[in-house]
Amino acid sequence: MKKNVRQHLSFKEFFRELKAKQIHYSLFVIIFFFLLFLPGQNYYQTLGLVEKEPLTWQTPVVLPSPAPYPVKNSDEKEPVLTAEAAILMDVDSQVIMFAKNANKTLLPASTVKLMTAIVALEKFNPDSVLTAWESVSESSSDAALMGLKSGDRVLVRNILYGLLLNSGADAAETLSQNYPGGKTAFIEAMNNKAKQLHLANTHYINETGLDDQNQYTSVLDLARLTTYALRNHLIKQIVSTRELVVVDSQSQKKYYLKNINKLLGVVFGVDGVKTGYTQNAGECLITSAQRNKRHLVGVVLKSQDRFGESHEILEWGFRNHAWENFASQAW
Repeated sequence: MKKNVRQHLSFKEFFRELKAKQIHYSLFVIIFFFLLFLPGQNYYQTLGLVEKEPLTWQTPVVLPSPAPYPVKNSDEKEPVLTAEAAILMDVDSQVIMFAKNANKTLLPASTVKLMTAIVALEKFNPDSVLTAWESVSESSSDAALMGLKSGDRVLVRNILYGLLLNSGADAAETLSQNYPGGKTAFIEAMNNKAKQLHLANTHYINETGLDDQNQYTSVLDLARLTTYALRNHLIKQIVSTRELVVVDSQSQKKYYLKNINKLLGVVFGVDGVKTGYTQNAGECLITSAQRNKRHLVGVVLKSQDRFGESHEILEWGFRNHAWENFASQAW
């Protein structure tokens, strides 16, 4: 058959023509079966199922053990408070043990200064020297002061003591005014930090805590902020200090500082943290207490008795809870 005709043959026609030529057909069958059963040509015969070392190191994944968590072990009722909002949180497990209006937004007063300290320490070396400017807070009846005057040159560390012990608005302003970009950049950094820490119900307008309708927080956000702040050794040391005398950079001027927190050194285990008060915000207090290796943080906002009610929720928390180890629970 001619070549151009073969190119248009169907398989059936080709096979019929092949069978017609017995010799060709027999040869085709022999070659086909020879190739089919030729040793080593079958894919599954040549597939090597040999265990090989992985290309990457297999390292064991070690998960941290969950912190012991508080479980209520009594029928004692929760405290009844005048505070508009309150919370009690176990620091290690982040378990909320008591809450009243946990997410309600309220005026923060000087509890704002805890964030002021955090932002300042992320930019300034504690041993660097800043120059105080004229304080715009001195005219406010709600502003507590450290005693800085325009031109005073003071270590950042000492300014932070004045900020968190005396709740000095002048200390807060000195930190923000010396910040790269000034007060505007400082407030922006405060709000960025709030977003980073997922403080969804917090917004800052100033660094001092003076009232502004657009400045607000919640007790849950303050509890979370406090657990973060206390990881900083210097902040933890400052808020646990009852009183201190610091000096300017030339050791010529003294600043007499006293912690406003009346629970510090009076209630067993209390080691901070920050007070707050304005006429509109009412009495505010963040409290930290440690007993028997258990660490609680309590927050009250717009209270009529911030020290008494903070003491009450702390005692209730320690008295009515046992800490259980998650790993020991049966499944």
